[in-house]
Amino acid sequence: MAPTTDMAEPLSRSALQSRSKLDDEMITVHEEYLVDEAGNRKAVVLPFDTWQQIKAELEELNDIRAYDEAKAQPSEPIPFEEAMREIAEGRLD
Repeated sequence: MAPTTDMAEPLSRSALQSRSKLDDEMITVHEEYLVDEAGNRKAVVLPFDTWQQIKAELEELNDIRAYDEAKAQPSEPIPFEEAMREIAEGRLD
């Protein structure tokens, strides 16, 4: 049986290869916890370089989401030069 996603759809070979590549690139986190007197976790402590990696990944994820949202909106293509002129003039919608 082929590996499946949460939606129980078979993954293609390319999807499996992409998933494997993502697993290889995942950030390894060695977190520590700050706890209260009762032992309840209240905060996480990370090495600074790990935090920097997490922030960079979150920024990329936000860019991907913004791209996906923009692509989902119907719009008329405009020439690159016109787009750059609108950006320079602050006429972003």
